[in-house]
Amino acid sequence: MCAFQNDHYQEMGASREHNGVTMTLDGVIADQKGFVLFMLKDKEETEHPSSTHLFFKMYG
Repeated sequence: MCAFQNDHYQEMGASREHNGVTMTLDGVIADQKGFVLFMLKDKEETEHPSSTHLFFKMYG
């Protein structure tokens, strides 16, 4: 079974801004083997705004 089907996904919605770059932790999936972080990087520039979706897998 997938972690999404087993309700292992936890919404977070935590953000931090530093020097015009905002990182948001959208959510986390965890199971016995590790976890995955779903993040959004948003750089606020007046001329060239950009957003990047990131995810990190950590397994032990």
